[in-house]
Amino acid sequence: MESYDIEDFIEEVKFQMTEYDVLEEKTILDWEKKARAYIMRHGNNKNIAIKSKDEIYIKVYDDELMAQIALAYYRAFRDNDLDGYWKTFKL
Repeated sequence: MESYDIEDFIEEVKFQMTEYDVLEEKTILDWEKKARAYIMRHGNNKNIAIKSKDEIYIKVYDDELMAQIALAYYRAFRDNDLDGYWKTFKL
């Protein structure tokens, strides 16, 4: 298990999303905005540690998590089901 700073975690997911040509920058930035909101709402659970405004860490049990998040978002975008994606999104 590793802990990633929120900035590193989000940047890695966004990098993984660039592999999918149909995901434009605007769409990826929308994911980032909503992911940050999710993290702040669900802070201090077993996978999110908020120590201060500037110290937020995401626990990752599998290095493939960021790629899996990117793939799921791509599939939801492709299938026009982003609302469904956010209903089931969790860290």
